Amino acid sequence: MGRNLSRAAPKISGHSVKSAACYLTRWNAVIGDNIAL
Repeated sequence: MGRNLSRAAPKISGHSVKSAACYLTRWNAVIGDNIAL
């Protein structure tokens, strides 16, 4: 089980990093719009 987790971890973390970056970028735009308004 530990071996499978360590193998899958890079894929999961890489995907979550990308999705987190997209999420943060979206929220930065939303927050920036709210401040501008």
